[in-house]
Amino acid sequence: MATIAPVVAPPVGPPVAAIAQVPSVQVILESLNIPDPLVTYMTVTAALLSVDDLLLLSANDLEVLFADIKSKKVACSLANGARIRALIHYLQRLSDDGALTSPLQPIDDSVLRLERKIMDSEDVKADKPKIDPPPKLTDPKNWMKFREGLKNYLLCLFNRAGVPLYYVLRQDPPPPNSTSPIFTLPLTGPTFKSDNALVFGLLSSLVLNGPCDSIIHRFDSTRDGRGVYFAMNEFFTGGSHQTVRSKEANELIARTFYDGKRRDFPFHAYRRAFEHAFRELEECGEPVCESTKVRKFMNNITDERLASNRGVIFSQHRHDFQGAPLIFFPF
Repeated sequence: MATIAPVVAPPVGPPVAAIAQVPSVQVILESLNIPDPLVTYMTVTAALLSVDDLLLLSANDLEVLFADIKSKKVACSLANGARIRALIHYLQRLSDDGALTSPLQPIDDSVLRLERKIMDSEDVKADKPKIDPPPKLTDPKNWMKFREGLKNYLLCLFNRAGVPLYYVLRQDPPPPNSTSPIFTLPLTGPTFKSDNALVFGLLSSLVLNGPCDSIIHRFDSTRDGRGVYFAMNEFFTGGSHQTVRSKEANELIARTFYDGKRRDFPFHAYRRAFEHAFRELEECGEPVCESTKVRKFMNNITDERLASNRGVIFSQHRHDFQGAPLIFFPF
């Protein structure tokens, strides 16, 4: 009696993508006439060698990638940037649809223009941060404001696992009993190494050609975003720098007077000078109490027209520096 071979059911679902046979990233970029320096950056510096690598990139990864391109001054026109974004979106869409098979349809500008329309019809803002990155750091005095803006931005920028990239810059040790991945994700291993490099690229784009140039260049080879951040923080908040800022603030208070004679120095400019000096002292760990603020502010007013207000100030606003200057309105 003849043996009947068992019937094997065909596989269910879309065909398995033969990604391994798809052209390399270098070949695809060169076919789109992307300039050699930009191709070299994508395939060597960013190590995006295969289509598999492009398929892993998130919208946030792309933002950091282009920020790094800009920081390294690699020529990338708006058109070529749009080509690369559309190319990655096209390949990811084909992969999601199970249509990324070999041979791959030739990709040219007509294909990418159609992909651009598809991108425009989608909610491409969904994965982007809800806030803008902080302004570039060009003045050392803006470090505290920059640091806070950077924190808020990185809390809205996520890695591939959906964890805010702020975890790269967290302080150690973490808060007791914390279960948030921001504090539990290890600061070692391939995920951290990749995220740390992304943060380095972002920081480079925000501080390059500013007061932190020498610090950034110390970490060029390691691309250590965490190392750069804490080195900058130590530089701007360390003892020597704080001493200089404190000295400058006290000197500003000592030399600033209001006599009402200078048209280029109205009363509101006088008030702002003192507000700035007191804020600097607070950031340097030398906060000034309200009564001392009022006393210093009043002692340097020599305009006789305002003398009659001194009694009101010291009786009603002795401990209220913000309210004291309002007595002099409209000066």
